[in-house]
Amino acid sequence: ALQTGEIDVLSRTSTITYSRDTVVRFVWINLYDTDGMLVRKADNITEPKLLDGKTVCLQGGGSLTEKAIEETEEEFGIAMEKVYYDSTIQARDAFFGGRCDSYVTDGTAAAGQRASVAKNPDDYDIIKVGKAAEPNGVAVARGDDQLFDVVRWTLNALFWAEANGITSQNIDEKLVSGSPEVKRVLGEEPGFGKPLGLDDKWAYNVIKQMGNYAEIWDRNLGKDSPLKVERGLNALWKDGGLNYPFPWD
Repeated sequence: ALQTGEIDVLSRTSTITYSRDTVVRFVWINLYDTDGMLVRKADNITEPKLLDGKTVCLQGGGSLTEKAIEETEEEFGIAMEKVYYDSTIQARDAFFGGRCDSYVTDGTAAAGQRASVAKNPDDYDIIKVGKAAEPNGVAVARGDDQLFDVVRWTLNALFWAEANGITSQNIDEKLVSGSPEVKRVLGEEPGFGKPLGLDDKWAYNVIKQMGNYAEIWDRNLGKDSPLKVERGLNALWKDGGLNYPFPWD
């Protein structure tokens, strides 16, 4: 869809890989994910080693989640029976239909599917498997340098705002009382938006309407959503995560 121009920006559970990045332009890692296995609480599978001899539904074709299963088998000395499907959707539906004891996919995706597909989400647990921390990124089509810059610095504004305690609720107060950098980024410096082809208050408008990264996370994935996903690696660097904004110099 991105290559054909049907969409302008791709932002979902798309892991950045060599083969993909040479076709489209990944702008930034917006979500670090791990692999997770959905299991039924009734089966009392509370840790990976209890998956020995169990069936797992998964997408075929050498996916990264298949590697996570292999790593788990090697780490715990177990063997699972793999049931392959052409897509993650087919594998997911097969699991919820009772075909397999477990289903493996990206951890955040597993949380979303548990919340939106399962008849009773509380009947299921998610077990972390594998050693990978998959970098999910935002991408644009190759050749659109202006859009690349706009997307990159918009994401940067989200991380920067969180790091500086700027939210959709207090941004107007920060615009008055904040540091010279805060006032500059929020649009008080004439010409600040010109390099991106935007008006000077572009960052202010994004944060005012959507919130900072933490607000967006909490609303869509975290404590204020049905998914209740913890930030983990997606926290700011000062909170033990991997997210760090670029300087505005």
